[in-house]
Amino acid sequence: MSPVPILIWSHFKNEQHASPFDDYVAQGKLREIWEGDVTQHDIEEAPAAIITMHIDQNRAVNWLPWFSKLLDRGGRIAINGHVIRPYLEGVGTYIPAEKVGKSGLLLTVLGEHPIFEGIDRVACGVRKGVAGFYGRGHNQMPSGAVALTGVGPAKAPLDWIWQRPAGGEIFSHAGNDIWNISADEPINRRLTNNLVNWVNNAQSAS
Repeated sequence: MSPVPILIWSHFKNEQHASPFDDYVAQGKLREIWEGDVTQHDIEEAPAAIITMHIDQNRAVNWLPWFSKLLDRGGRIAINGHVIRPYLEGVGTYIPAEKVGKSGLLLTVLGEHPIFEGIDRVACGVRKGVAGFYGRGHNQMPSGAVALTGVGPAKAPLDWIWQRPAGGEIFSHAGNDIWNISADEPINRRLTNNLVNWVNNAQSAS
């Protein structure tokens, strides 16, 4: 049986509640792993990985060379949240938005990507007149990365994609887990489906 993309959960995941990925796990499109059970083999042999914003970065920094091998084979990794201790080569630390308040946190679409197919990102940035639920800053991009969603007047790259020269792709979303960004559950389900499809179309999975 061919390896499938992995979803690395943190201690934050409540086993008593359904995961938005349960159906995909049942369909064999994903394999869920708790961060405390992750092995070198799990990462290096996976075609792709999804990482929650709640991951223990003190633990994840030890996985950096394993992630690099996954990517070198043409794999894909999607990360969420604020990078404080970089656990992927080339990904910089989180920088908060320069301004706060609605005007300082409004979103701008800078580029298209399959993860956002059918999604109005600008609308996702505001709930009941309050901005910032989608994200409030950015993880620093490596050279050659492409900004997808900007935040604030400076359009700082809250979402970006990087096709590594050595192979593979990294998608960075510097906000809450992207499958939970909207108050509208159909939007969250669409994002979840798009994300699962993207990791399953990694070059290393073909």
